[in-house]
Amino acid sequence: MSALAKVFVVFIFLLSILFFGTSATLYLTREDWATNYENYRTAVTAEVARLEVRVMAIKGERDTLDDALRLVSRDELAKAEQVKKLRVELDGKNAQIAQISAQRDESIIAKTATDNVNASLVSQNTTLTTQLREAHDNRDTAIDAQKVANAEKFRMKRDLDATTTELHEARVEHSALDDKYSSLELAYGAVEKKLGKD
Repeated sequence: MSALAKVFVVFIFLLSILFFGTSATLYLTREDWATNYENYRTAVTAEVARLEVRVMAIKGERDTLDDALRLVSRDELAKAEQVKKLRVELDGKNAQIAQISAQRDESIIAKTATDNVNASLVSQNTTLTTQLREAHDNRDTAIDAQKVANAEKFRMKRDLDATTTELHEARVEHSALDDKYSSLELAYGAVEKKLGKD
């Protein structure tokens, strides 16, 4: 047997296996279409009957409501109209509340911003107050130092005046002593001359 014939035989064998496998699968999954249709028709008929019963019940409820509505008096209808008006007013109030709430939220945001600015200004004021207090302290210290310097200056001026007075008195005394010394020197010279002649 040639190689081509062997390949052909194997190919036919594989096709046979595929055919029998497909046939077995279809047999196992076969359905009875007539039975299925009858079952479906029965189920649909039962569902339609159930829905018809439900429709009749709803129609009965509708008729009952229609009768009850006919029995409603004009006063009750007026009250219903009043309720509608009150609902409209309530919606208006709710809108006003929403608007006021929005304005309140905006006010809260603005107040928060103002509080932040105020806190910043308070902090700046505290800092400036501290700096001003330090400046006052420095000024007071400088004034005290100036007072001490003025007192020291006054004392030194007083000492200078006293020293000047003492110096003047010493000069006067020195001049008097110098004159006295000159007089004594002249007298001593005269005595010495007189003694020399003798």
